[in-house]
Amino acid sequence: MIRPFAPLAEKMGEVFGALAGRLPRRLDVEFRGEIGDVDLSNAVTLRSDEHAVAGTLVGLRAEPRILMIDDHCVDVPPADHMLVVRNADVPGMIGLVGTVLGDARVNGDGMAVGHHRGADTAVMVLATDGPVPPEALHDLRSRDGILRVHALDLH
Repeated sequence: MIRPFAPLAEKMGEVFGALAGRLPRRLDVEFRGEIGDVDLSNAVTLRSDEHAVAGTLVGLRAEPRILMIDDHCVDVPPADHMLVVRNADVPGMIGLVGTVLGDARVNGDGMAVGHHRGADTAVMVLATDGPVPPEALHDLRSRDGILRVHALDLH
């Protein structure tokens, strides 16, 4: 039974589309696990040449979780407003992003930081209580160590 995964796949498609900013030339969709089971051994992955997003459903309520963005492991529920920041994997980056968002009066609702084994980058995924203002995005993009910033408004 694939039906419980349909809303997850739809939300992951929104995340993927917001990251990519355009339609990819190729998109692979993969489902791993036993159809009908809802646990962490099941995952849906969307992958193109430039981006990848994986997710699953967890718990008795089959709540959606994003487990991977661009091969960086995370564990975060999808939200209407999210910020995805790829940065150098060095101390101080979480504080830097938090300070910029705090100065912009953006409140965080949740955060996950993911690493990719052997890479020198990390990915922060933050759920926010509203859209991140363009000025804050520009400020983040201008900072040393910040490689990419994507504001996702999925409502």
